[in-house]
Amino acid sequence: MKGEISNDMDYIQISDIMERIREIESDDDPFEYEKEELESLKSLLDQCSGFEGTLIRDSEFKEYCENMASDQVGDIPDWIYFHIDWQGISDDVRSNYTSVDFDGVDYLINY
Repeated sequence: MKGEISNDMDYIQISDIMERIREIESDDDPFEYEKEELESLKSLLDQCSGFEGTLIRDSEFKEYCENMASDQVGDIPDWIYFHIDWQGISDDVRSNYTSVDFDGVDYLINY
């Protein structure tokens, strides 16, 4: 069981969304909250049609970009790190992403 997927998660794998949909649909008598979750997940998956990978909560995108830079470059010394315009970098990187709505919360996915 994958467990409930909700819009308070920072990162959501599209494969997990598909797995959760299959899980709920295979239940002969799902709970009411699972039926509501299923509707939300199907709507979200429709918006992600043609995409693969990870949905990133919009409010976490700047931190995501910081982590991505550290992964690619390695440890960045503090005397450099604190002078980097992370908001500017995340704004530039954002141009390679599209936004989807998950029950009122914006998520970004790379296209």
